[in-house]
Amino acid sequence: MKKCDLCNKQSFFGRNIRHKASGSWARKATRTSKTQLPNLRNLKMLNENGTPVVIKVCMSCYKAINLNQKA
Repeated sequence: MKKCDLCNKQSFFGRNIRHKASGSWARKATRTSKTQLPNLRNLKMLNENGTPVVIKVCMSCYKAINLNQKA
């Protein structure tokens, strides 16, 4: 399962609805389930010991880390 190592953002489920069939109340529109995955990147960071560690972070965490490094 995909999961961010910093904020624990993970996949979640949703439903697709077929809008062509949803116009009339006489028949029920078909629904299919879908899985939405977070946008993860591999990021190399230095540990307290100075050894490089690869962690998986979502893009919101990635942008926050890059903004803090530039400042």
